[in-house]
Amino acid sequence: MVRSQAGFGTLSRAREFGIHPYNVLRGKLQGTGLQAHHIIEQRFVRQVPHPQNSPAVAVTRAEHQVLTNRWRNRIPYGADYNMLTNSQVWDVAQYVYRDFPALLDVARIALGF
Repeated sequence: MVRSQAGFGTLSRAREFGIHPYNVLRGKLQGTGLQAHHIIEQRFVRQVPHPQNSPAVAVTRAEHQVLTNRWRNRIPYGADYNMLTNSQVWDVAQYVYRDFPALLDVARIALGF
């Protein structure tokens, strides 16, 4: 679990909950109004060796939308995700998480870099 607030940038509750597998974090967030954000979006499941343990971080609805929009801006919905390489997803992750070094580090590891 990551604890440095600097690594979480402006994400308001991320440090409090840390980074966990999506299914674990989702359970911890029940009743809080927060959402679990897949650090590597679900649509790129082919790039993640163990998708059921895909790392996630706690975010508000608004924070989630900002991160989702960054991914969508670089890789629009409906693209052929099977054609993407881990390197291409990593390049986008560097853009998406440029303000969130803790998330970027987790993305790097999840993608095998």
